[in-house]
Amino acid sequence: MGLILDPEMILLGNNVYIGSGVCLSGHVMLRPDRKVFRAPIVIEDGVRIGQNTVVAPGVHIGANALILLNTYVPANWKLEGGKFYGGCPAVEIQVS
Repeated sequence: MGLILDPEMILLGNNVYIGSGVCLSGHVMLRPDRKVFRAPIVIEDGVRIGQNTVVAPGVHIGANALILLNTYVPANWKLEGGKFYGGCPAVEIQVS
């Protein structure tokens, strides 16, 4: 089971796969001032998000991107469509 915080701030395209244990959050508390940052998450058509991935607020994931399991996508990052990403923080994975 995953966790979707602030569902009103999550924009999902068609044919999106979200693996188990994924957390999508439209807010995060910033340190040290403890202010809350809120921004929508946009996930375009055909995106696949592997299990136990965390997607922070303000992220935009382009169509047909693949996010590998156990990946962290930091706030306000834009991931291009049609590419593979993984890691903490997410980086593009070259597939040959």
